[in-house]
Amino acid sequence: MKAIIMAGGKGTRLRPLTCNIPKPMMPIMQKPIIQYIIELLKKYDITEIGITLQYLSDEITSYFGNGKKFGVNLQYFIEKSPLGTAGSVRSAEDFLDETFVVVSGDALTDINLTKVLQYHKQKKSTVTIVLKKVDIPLEYGVAVTDECGKIDNFIEKPGWSEIFSDKVNTGIYVMEPKIFKLYNKNKKIDFSKDLFPVLLKNNEPVYGYVTNTYWRDIGNIEQFMECNFDVLNEEINVKIDAEKCKDGVWMGKDCIIEPNVKIIPPVYIGDNCKILSNAEIGPFTVLGRNSIVSEMAALKRSIVFENCYVGKYTQLRGAIVSNNVQIGKGVSIFEECSIGSGSLIGERSIIKAGVKIWPYKVIGSRAIIKTSIMWGKNSPKVLFGKNGVCGEVNVEITPEFVSKLASAFAAILKLNSKVIVCSSSDSSCEMLKYSFMSGLVSMGMQVYSAEEMTIPMIRLSTVKFNMDAAVYLFCEEDTYEKVNILFIDKDGIAISKSMQRKIVNNFVKEDFIRMRSNDFKRIRKLKEFTSYYEEYIISDLKMLKDEHREIKIAVWASNEFIKKIAIRVLNKLNIQCIKYDNYISLDGLKKEVLTKKLDFGVNISENCSEAILIDEKGTILNKQIYESIKSLVLIYAYGFKTIAVPVNSSAALKKIAQRYNCKYIRTKISERHILNEYIKNEKDKDRKKVLLSYLSSIDALSVIINVIDIMLENEMKISEFIGNIPNYILKNKEIACSWDKKGSIMRKLMEKSTRNPVELIEGIKFNYDDSWALVIPDSNEPICKIYAESCDEEKTEKIIDRFENEIHLFLRS
Repeated sequence: MKAIIMAGGKGTRLRPLTCNIPKPMMPIMQKPIIQYIIELLKKYDITEIGITLQYLSDEITSYFGNGKKFGVNLQYFIEKSPLGTAGSVRSAEDFLDETFVVVSGDALTDINLTKVLQYHKQKKSTVTIVLKKVDIPLEYGVAVTDECGKIDNFIEKPGWSEIFSDKVNTGIYVMEPKIFKLYNKNKKIDFSKDLFPVLLKNNEPVYGYVTNTYWRDIGNIEQFMECNFDVLNEEINVKIDAEKCKDGVWMGKDCIIEPNVKIIPPVYIGDNCKILSNAEIGPFTVLGRNSIVSEMAALKRSIVFENCYVGKYTQLRGAIVSNNVQIGKGVSIFEECSIGSGSLIGERSIIKAGVKIWPYKVIGSRAIIKTSIMWGKNSPKVLFGKNGVCGEVNVEITPEFVSKLASAFAAILKLNSKVIVCSSSDSSCEMLKYSFMSGLVSMGMQVYSAEEMTIPMIRLSTVKFNMDAAVYLFCEEDTYEKVNILFIDKDGIAISKSMQRKIVNNFVKEDFIRMRSNDFKRIRKLKEFTSYYEEYIISDLKMLKDEHREIKIAVWASNEFIKKIAIRVLNKLNIQCIKYDNYISLDGLKKEVLTKKLDFGVNISENCSEAILIDEKGTILNKQIYESIKSLVLIYAYGFKTIAVPVNSSAALKKIAQRYNCKYIRTKISERHILNEYIKNEKDKDRKKVLLSYLSSIDALSVIINVIDIMLENEMKISEFIGNIPNYILKNKEIACSWDKKGSIMRKLMEKSTRNPVELIEGIKFNYDDSWALVIPDSNEPICKIYAESCDEEKTEKIIDRFENEIHLFLRS
C-alpha cells in the first residue's frame, strides 16, 4: 500500500507564520504537523509515501530527507506552479500503481486507516472520501450521502442556504489509479471542484466513510491554536516527543526551571528551555525548544515557537510567536496576535488584539500597535530602505498602510503644504497612489496628482513649482509584486534620515491629528508636465540647438515610458536615434553599436537615474565611469567649480577635480550631504540654479543629451571624452553581520588602523599610497559593506578579501 501527502499549500490564512514556514511544517508540540501524518501512515504499515510540494519545498525535503530516519521511504513530487489537489497527485501517477491513500498535509487526525481501507474494498469504490460531522460546515466541502454511504452530491464551501448535510470532506481519500484517466497531467485540477463532480456524473462509485475519530485542519490561526490545545488536552491519540512529568505537563530534554516558577497544566515545554524565577506558564501554553522566559513573565493560552526570548514582566495572552523572536521587558501581547519570525519587540510595547507582525520587523520601545505591521525589511529603527518604504503589494504595503503612512508624513509638514503625488503606470502603484493622497488630504495638505513621470521628472517638478514635498510610488525593477514609496523634499532630493525618523515615530505611535472636513482641499491635477520637461532639458544646450550634426545612437530602456520620452527628445534635436527593441544583454547592444557604426549606445535604468553607455569602439562604460561622466557634465555644461562626491566614490573623481582646477569634497553617502556642499561652494550661482543643475546630473536622459552636446562642442568622440577619466578599479562586497556585532567590528577595525591614516566621514576609510578601503555598517540590513579601489583589479580584490577575512575573524571571536 502506498500513500500520497499533499503538502504544497502556501497557508495564506496562517500568515505571517507561514511567510517562511510551509503550512505542513507548522509545529504541534515541537513537531511539524506533517510528521504526525507520516507517523500515522507508518502505524498502519504504509511506508511507501509520496509528498507533493510547491511552496517552500526545500524546508520539507531538508527536514525529512529520504524518510529513513522516520522509518519510511519518501519520494517528492515538486510542482513548478500550483496544480490544485488533483493536479498535484496526478504528477505522482507513476508512483501510484495500486490502490492508494491520499492525506492532506495540513490536518491532524488519529483515524483508523485499516477500517477505511476495508470499507473501500467492501464498497468496491473508485474513490472513498473520509467524512467528518461538524457543527459549522461553511469552510469545507460538504457531502450528501445515501443510506448506503454513496455520495450523491458534493458542494464546496457552501452558504447557509446550500447546506444539506453536516458531513464535511477531511481531505483523506482512498483511490484507485484509474482516476488518472479522467483528467490530464500538468493541468490545475481540484478534487472537490473538478474531479469529484465528473466521477458523480459518470456514475463512478464514490463513497463517504464517516469517522468519529479526531480530525482538525489548521486552515487559520484560530484552528492552529485549537489543534495545539487539543493535543495538550489529550483529545487525540498521537505521540508527543517529551516526558510527561506530571498530569498535563510535558517537558523536553535539558530544561532549566528556576525556583518559584508557576506551571499550570496543560503545558508543553520543549528541549533546552529555560524558565526563570517567578515566571508563570499556562494553562494551554506551548513553549518551543531553546526558548527563554524571564523573571515575572506570564504566558497564558499562547504558543511560542523555537529560539525565542520573552523579557521580564512580559505578558502573552492568547498569542502566537514564531521562531527567533525577541520580546523585550514589560511587553503586552494580546489575543489572536501573531508575531513573525526574527522580529524584535521593544520594551514596554503593547500589541493590541488581532495584530499581525510580519517577519523581521522591529517594534520600537513603548510603541502601541493597533494595526498589523507588514512593511519594509529588517531594520533596527526605521521602515525606510534604499528607495524609501518598500514592501509586497497587498501583503506588506496595503491601502490602509499607505494612507496611515501618508498621514504620518503630513504630520511633519506645515498645514496647507503643497505635495505632488505620482506613480508609475502599474495598476498596483496607481491604486496605492489614491490611498496615499487620501491620507494627505485628511491632514489638510494641498495635493497635486501628477500624470506618469520618471523620478528625475518629479524631482524637477518639485523645485520648478515650489512644492513643499513630493511622493513617488513605483514597482521594483524586474518585479511587480513589490512597491517602493519614495519621499522627496522641497529641494527635489530624498528626505533626510532625520525626517525619516520623524515619520517612523508618527507612524508607530499614530501621533497625528486629522483635520475636520471643512479643512480638506480638492486634489488638483498637474497636467502636461512631460512636454514641459522635454523642452526644459534641452533649453541650456549649446551646439545641438544651433546646428545639425550627424549623431547616431542606439537607445534601450526597459521602461517604455522612459524610452518614448528619450526618443522624442533626441528626435527634436535631429539626432538619429535607433530604438533598440531586441535587448537581451549589453553584448547585444554593443553588437548593435559596432555593426551599425553608431556613435554610442545607451541603456537607461528603470527609474532613469543611471545609464550604461557603450562607446563607438564597443567599450562598455560601467557605473564607476558613469559617475565620473556626471561630474564632467556639471563642469562642462553648468560651469561648476566643485566636485562633491560620497566617501565611497572613485579616486578618479579627485584626479578629475585636479585636472579641471575644481575643489574636491568628500561627503556622507546621501543626496542631502552632496547637495549641501554644492550649495555652499558654488557661491557665484543662485541656490535654485545649483539645485536644478544638480538634479540634471542625476537625470540619466539629461546627462546623455549633455554628453552629446559636449562631444559636438569639443569635436570629440565619446571614447575621447571618457579618456579624460583616470582608470581605477572600484569593487564592493556585502558581509552578513548581525546588528549586535556591528559596533564591536567597527571598534576592532579602528584599533587595527594605527599604521595608516583613516577618514571617519561615514564608516571607516583606510587610505594607502595608491589605494583605499572603506567599511560601512548598513543602516537598513544586518550587513557590513566593504569598498576598495586601486589601479589593479587583482590588488583591489585582495584588499576586499583581507577585510572580509578580518570581519569574519571578529565575528567568530
